[in-house]
Amino acid sequence: MTQLLTIVLSVISVVGGYIITKNLEMSKERRKFKAKLFLEYISISNKIDNKSKNPIDDIDYYTTVEKICLYANEDVLTRIGTFHEKYVDKFMDKEEGKKLYSELIIAMRKDIGLKTKDIDTKQMINILELNTDQKPVSANTKK
Repeated sequence: MTQLLTIVLSVISVVGGYIITKNLEMSKERRKFKAKLFLEYISISNKIDNKSKNPIDDIDYYTTVEKICLYANEDVLTRIGTFHEKYVDKFMDKEEGKKLYSELIIAMRKDIGLKTKDIDTKQMINILELNTDQKPVSANTKK
């Protein structure tokens, strides 16, 4: 009887460990896939925002959004919808646009499991504005 109990507990442990490991691997792969989609969305959004006249960019944008609809959480989808609605309808002033875009980036970070507790919208706006400065930064700049 003791041997049977030992065997049953061993099998349960092995199967349980396998299931947990598989779930963790699948979760990790989903996060990686979402991160790739989010980067694709950001890249295409920037091309369109820079007034790209390439119709392929529009097609790529909508294809990417459709993929995001399948995988992103509700918060990301809501924020993409709000951002897109206000951007397309030109209801958005520059400050509102920065705020909505920053909130979208924060929601995307949360969705892929990155820590966002210490990053608020104002901080994200500042980080994103650093990225849009037109001055090239070089460690070898001579004065």
